[in-house]
Amino acid sequence: MSISIFTHDSKRTRNGYLNVYLRINFKGKRFLVKTGLTASSQLNGTMFPKNERGAQAKKKRLDNILSTTEGVMAANTGLTPKQMKDLIVETLNPGKADPSKSLIYNIRCFAATKKGRTVELYTQTAKRVEEYDNSVSLDEVDVKWLQGFERKCAETMKVNSVGIHLRNIRAVFNWAIGEEKTQNYPFSRFKIKHEETQKRSLSVKELRLLRDYPCAEYQKPYRDIFMLMFYLIGINAKDLLHLTQKNLVGDRIEYVRAKTKKRYSVKVEPEAMAIIERYKGKKHLIDPLDRFKSHLDWLHHFNDALKAIGKDCRPGVKTTGKALFPNLSSYWSRHTWGTIAAELDTPIDVIAHALGHNIPELKVTSIYIRFNEKKVDEANRKVIDFVNSK
Repeated sequence: MSISIFTHDSKRTRNGYLNVYLRINFKGKRFLVKTGLTASSQLNGTMFPKNERGAQAKKKRLDNILSTTEGVMAANTGLTPKQMKDLIVETLNPGKADPSKSLIYNIRCFAATKKGRTVELYTQTAKRVEEYDNSVSLDEVDVKWLQGFERKCAETMKVNSVGIHLRNIRAVFNWAIGEEKTQNYPFSRFKIKHEETQKRSLSVKELRLLRDYPCAEYQKPYRDIFMLMFYLIGINAKDLLHLTQKNLVGDRIEYVRAKTKKRYSVKVEPEAMAIIERYKGKKHLIDPLDRFKSHLDWLHHFNDALKAIGKDCRPGVKTTGKALFPNLSSYWSRHTWGTIAAELDTPIDVIAHALGHNIPELKVTSIYIRFNEKKVDEANRKVIDFVNSK
């Protein structure tokens, strides 16, 4: 009666990893039992290669499998080889691992508690984890695993994009601990990297240039709607496109932001109303969804058109062939409004309320909020007047 570890090139996964088996000799018969583990190369006993992702956790798991199997064999010496194999397979049950311990499973469970775009972000994180290690459990994730995952993602992603996935995983661990699914928390010894992002706001001079630029005809609606977003204090594209005439109450747009479920009330200044009238929609306040299947479909064309302004101009207008703002996107309207408001010495609490930011130290009452809406109206008018000034 003996047990050893068996891997062979003929028994690889679709990803090219070696399946790890127990090779058991029992009463003169040999048979293999799948452990459910994989390795990037041949093992040395139960030792996985040092560069193996989750190597220490996998070794610990394999040691436990060996110990369990030895116990089963020692306690059941009267069985036939076939009976022994069936008992070991049933005991280890590697093909039917408890999904409640799987990291991927828990990411998807956590994503189910979210809504909208957030669900998509966690789904993308689950796919990244699946590409890196589709069998890892919550208890097996350690600092080395996180470092390996970070390196793998960094091959095709920027630092801050990798950070989004790592923060998503961290949020899942915080949730899983609260649900008593695990006590493991690898992030106490792992720091998520972050690098300063490039600017995402236009100066007043740049905004005026964009507003008045003789762009190509197909770009004009996109440029104008960018300005509308700015005049409406950086309203989100999804929220803007789904507004209907019912959201226009007097001289204000009243809506609930899809992402945060917060209620907003923005005064529609004449500059904004002129654009709304110019692009009036059939079912919606403005017309993009009359022509596009969804706000995401439109947003893709919107960002592409903004980035190309400067390359294409009206007939007869000279161009350098270079984009004015090659990184321009819908988010810039919001950042630009906040930046200009700050330059005009607008109080931070007014800017925060205008943009929907939470400042914990500011405990406001409903009366203060109504007062703040007037302050926001004044701030927005001041920002627009400053942009319009010569």
